[in-house]
Amino acid sequence: MKIPLVAIIGRANVGKSTLFNALTGRRMAIVEDEAGVTRDRNYITVSRHGFLFTLVDTGGLLGNQESEMFHSVRVQAELAIEEADLVIALFDGMHGIHSLDSSVVDLLRRSKKPVLWVVNKCESPAVAAETSDFYTLGIEHIHCVSAAHAVGIHELVAEIRQELTKQQKLIEDISLRPKHPDGEIKVAIVGKPNVGKSTLINKILGRSRLVAADVPGTTRDSIDVELTREGQDYLLVDTAGLRRPNKVSDQTVERFGNLRSLKSIVRADVVVLILDATQGIPTEQDARIAGLVHERGKGLVIVVNKWDAVEKDNLSIAAFEDAIRTVFKFASYAPILFVSAL
Repeated sequence: MKIPLVAIIGRANVGKSTLFNALTGRRMAIVEDEAGVTRDRNYITVSRHGFLFTLVDTGGLLGNQESEMFHSVRVQAELAIEEADLVIALFDGMHGIHSLDSSVVDLLRRSKKPVLWVVNKCESPAVAAETSDFYTLGIEHIHCVSAAHAVGIHELVAEIRQELTKQQKLIEDISLRPKHPDGEIKVAIVGKPNVGKSTLINKILGRSRLVAADVPGTTRDSIDVELTREGQDYLLVDTAGLRRPNKVSDQTVERFGNLRSLKSIVRADVVVLILDATQGIPTEQDARIAGLVHERGKGLVIVVNKWDAVEKDNLSIAAFEDAIRTVFKFASYAPILFVSAL
């Protein structure tokens, strides 16, 4: 039986990732008081409430429509809506109705999906009292929660259970959760910002599962993607671009992204280090990343991406490979592949 999928949808900065973490009981998504931190769909199967569902965190559905990032994030959110069995539409109670909230409501109504309308940031009784304004959007029933303070989460979970029961998609027996065989291979895709990590994963999957744009730092969090190919299960982990620690400010989204990327290396079986051919010879930072993989005893594959964008002759591959071997002397065992993910 397919595990039902519940997607959290809303405009930017309403607290979707905070709610995602509150429902999962773990800090699975980076949370920051900054719009646009989440860009990809982030999935996790939740079993802690006595029944199973897959929860999906999405990027802000509406924003600066002139930006390339807006269109990519919008597509990711719409894909989440399309595959969802139930949608949690999240609004910001602290700041009241936003001009874009009606667009979120219209989009979800057109999707014909079952929706739970939830107003977040209602830890204050005064804020909760003002949520009646959201009924002007034509919503029949509103759930007031404070994801940051775990207020109303138990009641929301009960509503999720009730809706999935109504759809006859509730799976209460935890033992029915699909289990990967021992042969699952965890693969972390790492490298500096903008080397093409998300693009490579999308190409492997054959679909636009991750936001990929020509903007350094597009991926802000580590995102797990499951894949089965020729009977083999893989868990691909797209990571935030790793910059030198002294280039990253403390207590920032990028700092947390770096920490998540390093943790992804620790739990991986194999690490794929992406290099950008257009940037020339690998840098000290590339060597530092590879050194970390080597010290942890992980399998290492070196991938030179954007090879199509480099002027070359018959000796180019050999010369570039020699340069890589010189920088990564400690990892002579690692295969080197030349690709163009795009």
